[in-house]
Amino acid sequence: MKQRRRIRVKAMRDKDTQLTRRGVLLAGTGAFGLAALASQATTAFAHNSEQSAISGMQGTDQEWKAVASVFNVEGTIVPGGVLLIELPRIDLHPTVFGVAVKPAIGFVTQIAFQHIAEQTIVKYQMVLLDSEVNPVLTALFAQNLQPRTTNFNALQNHFLELQPQVKFLHGTTIGDAVTIAKALRTALSQSKQPFQSSSPGTTGLANQQIASIIGGMEKISDSVLSVAVARNETICELGHVLKPTMQVSSMFNFQAIANGRAAVHGECILLPSEVDAVARTLRKHSFEVMAVHNHELFIRPLFYYLHSFSTGEPLTLAQYIRDALNQTNSRFV
Repeated sequence: MKQRRRIRVKAMRDKDTQLTRRGVLLAGTGAFGLAALASQATTAFAHNSEQSAISGMQGTDQEWKAVASVFNVEGTIVPGGVLLIELPRIDLHPTVFGVAVKPAIGFVTQIAFQHIAEQTIVKYQMVLLDSEVNPVLTALFAQNLQPRTTNFNALQNHFLELQPQVKFLHGTTIGDAVTIAKALRTALSQSKQPFQSSSPGTTGLANQQIASIIGGMEKISDSVLSVAVARNETICELGHVLKPTMQVSSMFNFQAIANGRAAVHGECILLPSEVDAVARTLRKHSFEVMAVHNHELFIRPLFYYLHSFSTGEPLTLAQYIRDALNQTNSRFV
């Protein structure tokens, strides 16, 4: 029966699953599914993680399937019962500082669904060409989603020296999950966003070593290693407590490039008092600091997101990232 499921259920370590980092397999489609299994335990763990993720959520299973079918892709159920939809912009073929990068390094439209009482809170990040921004906004505003004051939280760059130029549109809405999914699909249809996912692939990197140095949870998507690090704070938006998988964790995406080196895009979620120390540490290690901004209007505590980019020896880059995160109240594993 598992083979016939539309949504692949995976799991990662947090308060809900209590799994070890080495025991986690989330080989889904984007920036949140976190870690690689030891090969000898793959079959047994796949069964156990599915049962762990589904436990207590049978009533939402059909709803999440219906949501995923709106986007015509497989979704990923991550800890806390959050449904993650990831849509890479495989049409873009971007370069950052002249380095050819894969969409999974930071060019993935992400939509996360979390139940709150009888409704669902949905957070989204859309990756849009400049020419697509206002047609998508027009379609989004026409949907009359609630709460109307925060459907459009931010419009910004995440990268410097990027070709082609794209913008990132962030928003939050609350209501019926399937209704919201259809509205977001309608809005995204005004862009050239492909509605398809990607396979995990092989990174060619020391995945577990990198994740261990950083102190986060790892996953692979499109041959890119992503390491996520949660915060110790309880994070609320619009008065609702968010799971770390609701786009409120720091994320570091590693892609192998030539000569044993890697390119890494970092997105640190920071308290205002942490921004300067983290930026100084990254610059000391020759990271390019590319942006610092909000992704939400009504988040508590107030957080900012600092984006950075660098290339170099992968384990050294991981240590530099950990040096920066040591200036923060991050939850290391």
